[in-house]
Amino acid sequence: MAQGDELFEFAAEPIAAEPWHVLIVDDEPAVHEVTRLVLGTFRFEDRPLQFHHAYSAAEARQILRTTPDIGVMLLDVVMESDQAGLDLVKFVRGELDNHFVRIVLRTGQPGQAPEHEVITNYDINDYKDKTELTAQKLRTMMYATLRAYRDVMLIERNRLGLERVIAASAHIFSHQKSHEFASAVLDQLGNVVGLERGALYCKPVDQATSNGEQLVVAAATGDYARFVNTTVDTVLPRRLLDSVHRAYERKENLFADDHYVLHFTDSHSTESLLYVGETPRLRDVDYRLVQLFCTNVSIAFENLHLNKELFESQLEMVYLLAGAAETRSRETANHVRRVGLI
Repeated sequence: MAQGDELFEFAAEPIAAEPWHVLIVDDEPAVHEVTRLVLGTFRFEDRPLQFHHAYSAAEARQILRTTPDIGVMLLDVVMESDQAGLDLVKFVRGELDNHFVRIVLRTGQPGQAPEHEVITNYDINDYKDKTELTAQKLRTMMYATLRAYRDVMLIERNRLGLERVIAASAHIFSHQKSHEFASAVLDQLGNVVGLERGALYCKPVDQATSNGEQLVVAAATGDYARFVNTTVDTVLPRRLLDSVHRAYERKENLFADDHYVLHFTDSHSTESLLYVGETPRLRDVDYRLVQLFCTNVSIAFENLHLNKELFESQLEMVYLLAGAAETRSRETANHVRRVGLI
């Protein structure tokens, strides 16, 4: 086993699919039992359902307060009062400000809550008469409702993700020193998609002589922190090392099932930086956020080098002026140097 394998090897245990959370709100226990019987084996996108049961609007309020990821609420109208279900809708959309949960009103007394009036005045997503809701219609309704919930949450995750990328990019752009830049990239990528075991940031020691073979860890977090200032060839297990070299040689990002390598380069193609993360497989939305993050980091990386070149050019100009002044007055030359450095 290669050095470092002991730290990074882990059991490939199957991960259970995260369930869709469904809240059943009805004062009739039989309705709960029938719903659970019909939808017990239901799966959407290979994910099962997890049922939460409330037998009154008051119980539902408590569940909704403590379980924010309820995707679908199957709601009765008449419970502890004739308007208990409709009042619960107002509570969810108003007080909780939850506009993500899909609310399906199921009533056995349509006269108490006429469909047109309810659809018009309350922010619900579907209206069903219990007497007409067969097993097949219930499953069809669940497909449509969960699909809508999935799409709404995808839009929300994209929005939040973009906000995180913008905030992370602004933080990275504020760092103008190489070691600070590397650490900032690691920290901010963690804010964008999360890092469970830590990360490392590496760069070639001398690209002209090493041809990219000697990649040194410039910054690291978590489990990787003890590898700073060592070469990746001596610390990473073979499967991660292969990914690092493949990404470096191809000059592109590489995404595997349990880790990914991000490649950055400047316009001179004289330096490259590699980031290695070990994490569960990225969702599509996270993949796109990481790609956007890479673009922003590449721009920041380019600005870092341009800023360094500008500083060196200005310093060279100061020395030239000082040299010219020195031919006439040594004190004037020293003054020019002091002003230039300030």
